Amino acid sequence: MEFPFRGPPLTSRFLTQIFAESRCITCSDRFTALMYQQKGKGAVTDKGSETGFLLENGDFSHALQSGLSALIDHRGGLVATLMRLPDFQSVRSGEVQSIASLWEVAA
Repeated sequence: MEFPFRGPPLTSRFLTQIFAESRCITCSDRFTALMYQQKGKGAVTDKGSETGFLLENGDFSHALQSGLSALIDHRGGLVATLMRLPDFQSVRSGEVQSIASLWEVAA
């Protein structure tokens, strides 16, 4: 890219960058931070919060204490992981990829 890229200081598997012509979108910090950059303009940033792990841990603790099944189980984790695969296929092919078959895997 021609303009200076100022990405997050640390990268992880929770980092996604999308480039198009003179624009860049970066999602980082467990997908809670968004940075939009366009050549010749200042970066626009937005920072949200994440509750997913807190909810999952709380649900798991409640299930252990109550003896009930957890609402969030391995199927949800599998689908969340598998949903990234069509992302990569889309990047390679340049076409939109369906995620409908992922629900069959988790059933």
